Amino acid sequence: MYCITIGTGRCGTLTVAKIFSSQSRLQTNATHEGYLLPWAFDAASFDAYAEWIEGRSAHPVHCDAGFYLLPYAEALMAFRGLVVVVERPRAEVVASYER
Repeated sequence: MYCITIGTGRCGTLTVAKIFSSQSRLQTNATHEGYLLPWAFDAASFDAYAEWIEGRSAHPVHCDAGFYLLPYAEALMAFRGLVVVVERPRAEVVASYER
């Protein structure tokens, strides 16, 4: 099984990944450490990602997080597993980049 966390940068995906990684039965990739997908949806790339995540570990659950997964949200939900969407008000995200 997998758990995917999706959100824009600076919205909390890294925090969620860190929470998941503190659990002994989960293997987690922190944001930007996983299998990077092209921004424009590409079925072949998604299939390769699905194979990668299925073969990732012997842990019962594998977690991945990143904004680059946004274009693949529908495909991920159909794949099997859990998709967590992290949302933060737009003004807060923009302000965090301006610091």
